[in-house]
Amino acid sequence: MELASLEIGAQGERKPPPDNSLLTWITSIDIRYQIWKFGVIFTDNSFLYLTWYMAMSLLGHYNNFFFASHLLDIAMGVKTLRTILSSVTHNGKQLAMTVGLLAVVVYLAMT
Repeated sequence: MELASLEIGAQGERKPPPDNSLLTWITSIDIRYQIWKFGVIFTDNSFLYLTWYMAMSLLGHYNNFFFASHLLDIAMGVKTLRTILSSVTHNGKQLAMTVGLLAVVVYLAMT
């Protein structure tokens, strides 16, 4: 086949060359599909886990406190330590309410 035969349309007219401009490329993007794709990516639990793990690793180079999240990850992997963590955090709502009440009492005492 010759290249000239590919450039001629069905009725014999010449096809215009394809438009490879930036504006054409931008307008050809399907926005709804891109939003859906990013929604699928950012709601994937394994992706979120690895992203959080990497962020804590990077922040740990600035302050060692952030490396504690890796220790919690190890603690959640061991069944005995997971049981201990669940028993400590079981009454978390009551603990948070107590801390909130303490903050109100301290605020009132300071004024």
